[in-house]
Amino acid sequence: RKAPIDVESTRVSKLVPREVTRLVTPGTLLEEELLDPKSNNFLLSVSTSQDQQQFGLAWLDLSTGDFGCDRADSQVEVRDAFARLNPAEVLINPRSRISHLFPSLTCQSLCISTFAEGDQDGSNAEVHNLETLLCLVTEHDLDSLAAQTGNLSDLEKTSCELLLRYVAWTQCGRKLRLSPPRRFQATATMSIDASTRHALELTRTIRDGGRRGSLLWAIDGTVTCLGGRLLESYLRAPSFEVVEITRRLDLVDWFFRDMDAIRVSNQILRQVQDMDRALSRIGLLRGNPS
Repeated sequence: RKAPIDVESTRVSKLVPREVTRLVTPGTLLEEELLDPKSNNFLLSVSTSQDQQQFGLAWLDLSTGDFGCDRADSQVEVRDAFARLNPAEVLINPRSRISHLFPSLTCQSLCISTFAEGDQDGSNAEVHNLETLLCLVTEHDLDSLAAQTGNLSDLEKTSCELLLRYVAWTQCGRKLRLSPPRRFQATATMSIDASTRHALELTRTIRDGGRRGSLLWAIDGTVTCLGGRLLESYLRAPSFEVVEITRRLDLVDWFFRDMDAIRVSNQILRQVQDMDRALSRIGLLRGNPS
């Protein structure tokens, strides 16, 4: 698989050093014109146990800084996670032989990339600890990370490490703006298998795979990109928690009783830019005045 690259140079009359500053892949896009403003652009990695019966999943959206992980106890659960996240790129370690477990993935419109520790250079290649690796490639503090990643399983950590090494490699060592990895609360959300999700047309239609005509398209009244992505996340993983459902309904009820609040809020929100993606571009030196 070939990837385009960015090359920095200076317009002067004499020869100057040139260097690769970035490798562009489907899961590491930052450009607004290449991204759906109301959908996440996830890069997903998968690792497996020695007996290939358990799996670790990790995903991140480089354009927003979202970083999550989970574990799966069967191939079916892995496929369901693929359907829920709809990743732009899937990352596997070629030594894990995991690609042989999912032959159906090659039939889908998925970009599958392989990456191993030996594929990178620099200090990151010598680090074999998730917390230390996070400190090296992000701005996080080691002490605060230990409390947030200590409950992750070894397979989850392996997948997170693979993601971080790959993204750091594509960004040529620049510091990343990422949240610490958060474990997906599977018991707090409704489990929807891939076939049911497809049949219900929650976020994409069966006819052409587009958003128009789906349930998300029908109910999306959001006026910001951040709100659109949040609504899509609610539909992809509906909450089971009574407290969270009640909180959302209370917000709807409050606005329903005050239509002026809806009008004023919409006027204000229409002026809100996509700060998550803007900050990520600035952090990677990809921002511009516009």
